[in-house]
Amino acid sequence: MKMKNWLIGISALGVVGGGAYYFTPAVQENSIVKSEKIKEDKFDELKEAKIEILDTSAFLDKNIEKWFDKNKGTKGESRYYDNTYTYVLVSGGEKANDNDIIWLDGVRKINDKLVIGYEMKDGKEFGVKTKEGQVPTLLIRTKGEYTEVKGIVVEKKEVKPDAPKVTTKKSEVVDEDVEKSDKEPDVEDKEKVKEKVKEEKKNKKEEAN
Repeated sequence: MKMKNWLIGISALGVVGGGAYYFTPAVQENSIVKSEKIKEDKFDELKEAKIEILDTSAFLDKNIEKWFDKNKGTKGESRYYDNTYTYVLVSGGEKANDNDIIWLDGVRKINDKLVIGYEMKDGKEFGVKTKEGQVPTLLIRTKGEYTEVKGIVVEKKEVKPDAPKVTTKKSEVVDEDVEKSDKEPDVEDKEKVKEKVKEEKKNKKEEAN
């Protein structure tokens, strides 16, 4: 994917954003909003929303703090609008496992709707350990009003490992008989052959006598 992933196990603060704007047809919009999962390439085609990931250890706005405290134990997504920003709270719920964390794939927007790509993961996979009994939450905000928020799982592309390259070396062992047959005998070899033939003839004559 084009943007980074976030593992949300504790409070954090950050800003992300970018992307090109275009209007999403109603048919595609309804299809995505009704789905529980979306392919990674389809998710990347949507306009990326510029968001802030907010620190929930302290709040400057008491109304947002009350809304957060009221909804943080409820699994799923909650929305709040303060006439300037739309706030989205993502929660693993009170029944989440102790070491659950939120894996954020990004936030996209479809007209007046926000699509939050995320899923719950076991923090042990990433060497993250959370406090016992802590509810995993993620609080983000984006400028403007969005009337609906949709949480969705982004299905990643399967990356197949490259097949190992098999290299074969030509045998360095040469058949001695073939090697000998391919070579022309030199002068010295010819003389030896002649001497051997003469000696054999001589031996035969002696045997005959």
